[in-house]
Amino acid sequence: MAKPKMLPSRMVVSSQVLRRKAASSESGTAISTESAVLKSGPRFECISGEVLAVEFTTAANTFVGLYFPDGQEIGYGGQIVRRNNRFVLPIQARPRIDAKYRAAFDYHCRFSLPGDPIAEASRSDCLF
Repeated sequence: MAKPKMLPSRMVVSSQVLRRKAASSESGTAISTESAVLKSGPRFECISGEVLAVEFTTAANTFVGLYFPDGQEIGYGGQIVRRNNRFVLPIQARPRIDAKYRAAFDYHCRFSLPGDPIAEASRSDCLF
């Protein structure tokens, strides 16, 4: 049986509520839906003149979605920090970002998970 392909998640953000829905491309049915009341945001920022960052905060945590010109989307919640007006992302995000945009972000080594461990060689690229 073929594994269904995943479409990128879609976010609908109003001034009060966030709704996020991911769908299977073969069946078109929702596989997950999230809703949360916004504490702040959404805030939009253009990074390096090409990357769209959408940042918002719920009562639980801060979420940042990064949208790259090649169509790649990376999103993190609860692991994002801002330092010196720059996003500090988990070091595991670095290889997932096109090389020409990597320098636009800083990285941290706070979370090493069994499914996404931090390589020892990459620890030197972490701020903290």
